[in-house]
Amino acid sequence: MSAYIWWKCLGDANGLVNASGVPQKRGFVMAQWSWFVRPGYYRIDASTTAGSAFITAFDDTNSGNFAIVAVNTNASSAISQTFNLNNFPGTVSSVAPWITSAAMSLSNQPPVTVSGSSFSYTLPALSVVTLVGQAVASQPNTPPVLTPVVDQTINAGQTLWVTNVATDTDSPPQTLTFSLLGGPGALDASSGVYSWRAPVSLADTTNPVTVVVTDSGTPNVGATNNFNVVVNPLSSLPTVDSIGASAGQVTLMLNGPQGPDYTILTSTNLADPMANWQVLLTTNSPVTPVTLTVPITADPVRFYSIQIGP
Repeated sequence: MSAYIWWKCLGDANGLVNASGVPQKRGFVMAQWSWFVRPGYYRIDASTTAGSAFITAFDDTNSGNFAIVAVNTNASSAISQTFNLNNFPGTVSSVAPWITSAAMSLSNQPPVTVSGSSFSYTLPALSVVTLVGQAVASQPNTPPVLTPVVDQTINAGQTLWVTNVATDTDSPPQTLTFSLLGGPGALDASSGVYSWRAPVSLADTTNPVTVVVTDSGTPNVGATNNFNVVVNPLSSLPTVDSIGASAGQVTLMLNGPQGPDYTILTSTNLADPMANWQVLLTTNSPVTPVTLTVPITADPVRFYSIQIGP
């Protein structure tokens, strides 16, 4: 052997505890190592640029727990020491200091935040400071999962609502953001609710929709939903089933497919189909047949037409 260390456990002169069993300072100094450097720990490389500070460090490769023991042998001056945690197998968020000095005996102190694998701590004069922490291995970012959406079928003029449901197994939970990658309509970025009112112009069409959800992890990963929105053909064209005039009003009974809005237009000149047509009113997706009334005007002749939309 190249050296040996002798610790006297009991004794008033130089024991770890005195003859009455009361711990002595040297006992607390020994505990700065023995309480924290446990079986299974290995000594790891540590160095310092402060001349009066001596640093040793130990870690448990299985749990990621580690202990840094810093000794300030200067009896009159404190040392501000910066520690850089290099090549640790994970992220360290904070360390817990324990101090034995002239005024403290294995006294635990408030935790110190580790920022960017580095932190600073002031070592009191003539003290032993043990800084205890754990390196938590980074977990791989797993992509969210989107519940499949079956193809949807609606009538022209109707509004479709579809909730895209996403789950994410990462802990802590990440923020999920939805976006519409392709297709008509709109998508709420936070709730995943897709909505679209199919226009009459797209009756009898199939419209592909692609929804993407992305998490807030590093790197961002996501999932995709693809489904079709089938817009049925128009079941019929709008018609005026009856028209009458009384009490200063014209009454029209309209009939046609469910879903679209119905707009009544009027004109006094059929010679030019594009001239003088004015919108009187527009219904909001009524249940047909529907009866509507408009005021009678002083014109000798007036014509009415029906337009469906949007």
